[in-house]
Amino acid sequence: MPPSWRDLYASDQKLLRQSWPPAELPERLGVTPNRWEEISAACRVRVVALPLET
Repeated sequence: MPPSWRDLYASDQKLLRQSWPPAELPERLGVTPNRWEEISAACRVRVVALPLET
């Protein structure tokens, strides 16, 4: 995931905490709604590290 996506997602979370309407966020962040869906979905995925087999 590109660092810029993580930055956009962090900005999104900050705007949500400031009570911005979710529908306005893609425009406010400078991306299309479709691109925002892609970024948001990618950033919501939790990565879990598994221990290496020895």
